[in-house]
Amino acid sequence: MKNWLKFFMFFISGTVLCYTGVEARPNYKNLVEVELNKPDEKTVVKVKREKKSQIYIDSSIAEVALADWLAKDRNKKIDRAVKVYDKIAKKNNGKMSVSALFVVCMAAYNKKKSEMLDPQVQNAMWPVCVQEFIRPLVDLTKDTDVYDEVMKEVYDGTRFNESCTASVRVENVPNIICASGNYSFDPAFEKAMITKFRLEGGCADVGDGNLITCFGVAEKYHPEANNCSFSRVDAEKIAYDQYYKNFNLDLLPDAIRGDIYMAIWGTGDAKRSIQWLQRILGVTADGLVGPVTVDAARNYKGNLRKQYLKRRYAHLKSLENFPRYGNGWSKAVYTYLKNGCHSETNDNEQIKVIECPRNKRSDYNIKGRTCVETH
Repeated sequence: MKNWLKFFMFFISGTVLCYTGVEARPNYKNLVEVELNKPDEKTVVKVKREKKSQIYIDSSIAEVALADWLAKDRNKKIDRAVKVYDKIAKKNNGKMSVSALFVVCMAAYNKKKSEMLDPQVQNAMWPVCVQEFIRPLVDLTKDTDVYDEVMKEVYDGTRFNESCTASVRVENVPNIICASGNYSFDPAFEKAMITKFRLEGGCADVGDGNLITCFGVAEKYHPEANNCSFSRVDAEKIAYDQYYKNFNLDLLPDAIRGDIYMAIWGTGDAKRSIQWLQRILGVTADGLVGPVTVDAARNYKGNLRKQYLKRRYAHLKSLENFPRYGNGWSKAVYTYLKNGCHSETNDNEQIKVIECPRNKRSDYNIKGRTCVETH
């Protein structure tokens, strides 16, 4: 009798759920498989950009920046760098292009001419030279027109295949914006953070071995995530400095940056995440974003985002925890796919920016754990 009663109560409860319109949780594993295996609607061939060789840095500014940079590190081959600089400046009537400055930088690191022409050496040296020498030099430029044009050489927001604004807004995540706006100068990163915060929610211990995860930051790797004052602003700074800028993702076309950043953030393995991209592009898979990788990404024929997400999803499916966490991981990949470059809305839709609820670690009660007060 008791068994019949249990069956009857189960049947009634199921009927009520259906009647009240409560939907079952979507099977994102199936949804993402369908999306990844859809044939591309179109293939856009990106025309190779013209070299901006006509853009030059004022030689007086370049000389000051070079002297300042060399003085900071006596291990640099100062004489060799100056000799190469003078040779180029003399040949170009005192003008210095970005590519010329790159050569000077490699000379300071004692690279021979044959090494300077080696794509692998360039790939390794480009991010170093941009960060240590070229960007600080450009910051000294007073001519705003020249500054803007030179920065296009260093930071190119080239889009391909689709713009960084989604044509259709995804309905499977809350329609709120929790990004701070501090990184609006890099729309690709900011939009990725909007998506990340929507998917991550707040602070919790989900039992995945990372202790507490707060706004996407795992306490296992960042103990400050359990500080009572830890906020989404702090999470953004960690994401930008350690997972995005640190690996030169801002040098890539903006339509692929968010996907690679999400992979690095999610796996904690920057080298492998970048190698996925390099293998698709057919360049040396050294795990470093340099000029060879950047140029190949700019000129890729086809849907690079989909190819990259296919590789990432294949990796996720190979993990032993996929049966347990796979639907959540699949939801994330599905959201990336549908959101273009992680855009929050389409061109014609107005979205209301609201104060995001529970914006600090102290706003969350986690069983068995208290946050750490800092002073």
